[in-house]
Parts: sequence; structure tokens; C-alpha cells
Amino acid sequence: MIHLINFNDSLIEYEHPNIKKSAWDTMFDYIHYSANVVYGVDTETSGFSFVSKDLLMLQIGDNNHQFIIDCRNPINDREKQLIKIFLESDNYVKIFHNAKFDYKFLKKKFNAATDNIYDTYLAEKVLNCGKTDYGYGLGKVVERYMGVTLNKEIRGRFTDTASAPFTIDQIVYGAKDVEYLVEIRDKQLEFIDIQGLSNVCKLEMKATRVFAEIEYEGLIVDKLAWDKLKKINEHDSTLALADLSKHAYNLPELLKYRDNQLDMFSPTIEEKTTINWDSPTQVLKVFKIYYPEIDDVNGKKLNPYRYKSTLVDLYIKYKEKSKLVSAFGDNFNKFIEQDGKIHTNFQQILDTGRVSSSDPNMQQIPASNLYRNCFIAPKDYVFVSSDYSSQELNVIAYGSQDPVFLQALELNQDLHSVCAELVFGKEWIDAAEPDCSYMKSKEKCECKKHKKLRTQVKTINFG
Repeated sequence: MIHLINFNDSLIEYEHPNIKKSAWDTMFDYIHYSANVVYGVDTETSGFSFVSKDLLMLQIGDNNHQFIIDCRNPINDREKQLIKIFLESDNYVKIFHNAKFDYKFLKKKFNAATDNIYDTYLAEKVLNCGKTDYGYGLGKVVERYMGVTLNKEIRGRFTDTASAPFTIDQIVYGAKDVEYLVEIRDKQLEFIDIQGLSNVCKLEMKATRVFAEIEYEGLIVDKLAWDKLKKINEHDSTLALADLSKHAYNLPELLKYRDNQLDMFSPTIEEKTTINWDSPTQVLKVFKIYYPEIDDVNGKKLNPYRYKSTLVDLYIKYKEKSKLVSAFGDNFNKFIEQDGKIHTNFQQILDTGRVSSSDPNMQQIPASNLYRNCFIAPKDYVFVSSDYSSQELNVIAYGSQDPVFLQALELNQDLHSVCAELVFGKEWIDAAEPDCSYMKSKEKCECKKHKKLRTQVKTINFG
């Protein structure tokens, strides 16, 4: 049965055998007195940003009863508090699909830090991580487990008709979402148990709330400082392009690319070329004149050539400067929300085993205080930075039970240096400076050559 909660009386004109209007207490009594402790929870919103968009509908339910709450109408403090208690209670499992999205809208509306989350989206990623073009969206998951195709047109209609009365199709769609979530969880748990992934899933579900809170709080941006940095980057990029063009202009092999048009306001010829340095195709054609084996001008493939060729070096310097302009200029500013904050989005489960960030990518902010000081704490707050010592290496040691790893970590020795000594042998010993901390107590040292060898060994340890 589908129960309509908080619907305006004048708009209730639904004639459907499985839809009826119910009071708030009907829902709260069912949740409180029912033997069931597992509920599907879903939301429909007017957009993707919890900062600027609104919660339209909240759905809570199980296989038997689904409660549809119209969140556009006023909700009194008592009802808000009871919903908050339900969401925060550890007594009930709340099933979401992509829980972080719903979490932020629910926190904004009900000031609720939802706990005891099960996310069918994350569970599906744990079960199938590594598969390409598999599809983890709700539509694909429902189709896979339930054999049902969701009507995407109905889903899109919530945004298009944010202020209009909900249609029967929209109400049934919202109810089915939470009903499906309960059944999907049951089926996923069977596969999770078979594959021995229960602990992994539990950890990911607990982490969901942490990431959702980080995204919700966001980071305040010092807009003036950021805009000043943007102008510096634009100036540096322009200078780097001028240096590159001037150097290319004077290379005999590139005579055919010279741009000899006179500026009517200047008596001198501007030393520039017709090469579009932002076109990988054109740049590759130029570099092949000098290095025919080059097949890509992107990424790290050019690094071996930058110290052989001034042209390549100047090109890389220009791309580094222009990257700062494109990544941290106007393209970055569009992610600053109405509250003056950046609210990035984290992806938990990837083939790499690491977390990624998008819209914007806050994990690629340059490691410079020029950038990092642009993110400021609220008044009377400070940033506290912390890090786990050798976190990854401890995990590797535990998983592999390698005796060298285990001994080094148990004795609080610097594992990278220990491995470097094993790999480089005499070269490592000869590179030690007179006051080398490693040679005294196997601690991390400041020897210049040791630092270089240690960095090389990190590649082996981390893979």
C-alpha cells in the first residue's frame, strides 16, 4: 500500500486502489511497532546541488508499505524531529542508492546525520569492481535484479514539474524505488556473503557517512585570493607561450611555420609561428621532425625528451602553466556554490583502490601554499591536518606477511629505506652521509642520495 503523507487536501484527487492519504502518525507507528527494521529510503529533488536546489519528495518504505512525503508543503517541528530520529537511529537499516546524494538533502531539510546506511550502489560496485560498461545506476541495478525497466521520463519529470501536484505515475515511481531497494539488498547480500565481501561492504557503508559530511560541509574559498592567483597564472601562461613561439620561430627546421605578418602599429616583426600549441595533432607533427619515434605529446611520454630539446622543455613549461589556467581559473570558479564553498564529490570504489574527487577534483590542487591558503576555515575555526604513518605499508605487510616488512614496521624502522638497502646494496651504503640517521637507527634520513634511492624504491613498494 502507498501512503500519501503531508499532501495538500485540495490537491488529493487520486483514484488508485493502492494509494491512500494517511496521517504522519500512521507512518511513525508503522516504523516503531513493525517487526521490520530494514527500510528503503529515497528522495526526489529539484536538481543535483543540495545548496541551491530543494527536496521535493521523501519516500520511506518496505515491501508492504511505502510512505510518500510531499516535502514542498510545511512540515512542523514534531514531524521533522521524528524523521530525524528515524534517520539517525542505529536500530533501523536505511537502504539508499547512492546514499551521499540523499544524505545531503536530508541533512539540509531535517538536520539529520543519517546512520546505519546500506547503499545498493556501493554494494554493486564492491561486487563488480573492475567490470567496464557494467552500469551501477539505479535503472541498471533494478533491471539486473528485478527484471524491471524504470521509466526515465517519469524520473525527469520531478525536476520539470517541481511545483506542480505529483501525478499518480510519479507517486508510484517513488514508491517502487524504495520497494525495489529492499529486495535488491536481499539479493546483493547473498552474493556478498558468497564472495566473502561482508567486511569490505560494512567498511564502505560506514565511510559513506564520513564522505557525505565532508561534501556537505565543503570548503570556503577566499575568492579575492583565488582570482588574484588566476590572473598570475594567466600572465605566466602568456609569457611561457611567447617564449615557446620565439624559440620555435628561430629554428631552421621550422621556417615554414613562421608567421611574418607585420603589425601595422609596430615597425618590428613579432617572432611567432602559425603552430597552434594547444593542438596535440599539430604539436606532434612538429616534434616528429626531431624525434620520429614520438607518438604522443600528452602526459609523461614527453618527459624523457625535455632535457634533450629546449623546444620540448618550453612546450612542457607552457602546458604546465596553461593547465593551471584551465583547471583553476574560470572552470574552477563555476564550482563555487551560493554559500561561497566548494562541495566536491568523492567516489569511493575504483579499480585503483583509491578515492577520487570530481566537480571539482580537489585531489589535484597543487601542493603549494599559494593555492591551499585560498581555502579558509570559518571564523574561530582552524584546519587540523593529520596522516596515518605508513598506512599502506602496514596493510601490505599484514596482507603479505612478508618478514622484512613485518620486522621493519614492528621495530619502527623506515621501511622504504630498509627496502632501498636491500635493492641497492653497496650503492646505498656508499651514499650515506656522516650523520645519516638510517645508518645509526634505521630511521628516515636526510641524505641527498638516499632520498633519491628511497623515492625509486617507493615505486616497487606501492606497485
